[in-house]
Amino acid sequence: RGGLSWQMSSNWRNDEIDFNAIARQAEAEFLSGESFSSATSLEDTFCTADTLEHGVKYVNAALDSYGIGSPQRPLRLVGAAAAEPDEVARTVNCFYALLQQRKRDAEFREQAAGSQRRLQQDADLLRSAQARLRDQVEQLERDLVAQRAKESKLTASFKVDKDKLAAELQEVTKRANMLEHRDTQYQ
Repeated sequence: RGGLSWQMSSNWRNDEIDFNAIARQAEAEFLSGESFSSATSLEDTFCTADTLEHGVKYVNAALDSYGIGSPQRPLRLVGAAAAEPDEVARTVNCFYALLQQRKRDAEFREQAAGSQRRLQQDADLLRSAQARLRDQVEQLERDLVAQRAKESKLTASFKVDKDKLAAELQEVTKRANMLEHRDTQYQ
């Protein structure tokens, strides 16, 4: 059958029900896709007319843990509507569902904040990597300009040396021709 199935705690103290175990089980079943609206009878809900006093105690404690209620002024639903305990049980179930939603919302906010922190850290790392790479590119561009200037100087020096060697070669060839011509004249 659909809905929530409750197990009583084997650890009974003063005939009390372990509402923490029930709450954990309800939360697990709620998160698995089932909700209180799918309950088919009052015995499948968190609180019934029979467990009303304990349900109210649990809701008061939960409200106090969230800072909403006050231990000095707890909810007094049991005495206010003793003639209609089923209505009070439905109200306690609504409180319980709201408290569970608040718990899930708080967990979601914590996860979102954690994700935001991680994304911010990643963005900071990327910005620092980008700055470091930008500095490297600027340094490499300066090195490239220096290498091009050096290459230009070496190219100019090579051209001057080449022109000198070409002139010397031409001079040596001219003298060799003159010497050869004189040798032939004297023979």
